[in-house]
Amino acid sequence: QVQFTGFQELDETGVLDALEDGTLGQSEVRIAFLCTPRASACAFSEFDVFGHDFRVSDAFGDGGGAWLLTRWGAGSAGVQGLEFLRPDPGSGTGSVRCGAPPSRVRLANVAVASESLRVVAGKDVVFDGSSLEVDARGWPLEPRRVDAATLLHLDASPDDVPSVLEDHGFEDAWAVRGDVGANGRVSLSALGRPAGIDLDGTWLLALWTSSSWVPAPVFLAVLVPEA
Repeated sequence: QVQFTGFQELDETGVLDALEDGTLGQSEVRIAFLCTPRASACAFSEFDVFGHDFRVSDAFGDGGGAWLLTRWGAGSAGVQGLEFLRPDPGSGTGSVRCGAPPSRVRLANVAVASESLRVVAGKDVVFDGSSLEVDARGWPLEPRRVDAATLLHLDASPDDVPSVLEDHGFEDAWAVRGDVGANGRVSLSALGRPAGIDLDGTWLLALWTSSSWVPAPVFLAVLVPEA
């Protein structure tokens, strides 16, 4: 899904600052348009306001502020792309690519794995996130908002994980996404590994709140398989 959001009082720097420190709230939003792409792109004419027809062109550029194009991934939770748009009547640009989040936001919010979870290799394991009260950045967390999980595999040692994530985020990782149940639990079988994980490379578990603007998981841990 793609969202096009107008912020009345914030400029682009203000939006990025709020993304960095986790203070971007609904009160900052002037209007938000949604589009579910039928292919790999959305035209302005395909956006609407929660099902109601409203021409983006009638609002875009009116009243100043910042305009942010946000791409929400279907295969992984949370924001996958951010791009600011500026109204320019003289521009001949007909398309805009919604790329990776700006480096200052991505790097500020990459949750370096600070925890290790020991698991039995070759066995299905259930993870329980119902007691999480603080996220990976130290911010308060409501456990009920954790609704997605990703199992990742990197061809790197656990010691190299922080630098790999800082350089590439999750782009180079093998990953499978699954839903976290209402009880806060998710199993390896729900994440594509019914036979558990092996001893090769490094495995990580990431928990997400799919409604978050921040392009980083709320919990990230290295899984340490033991024979």
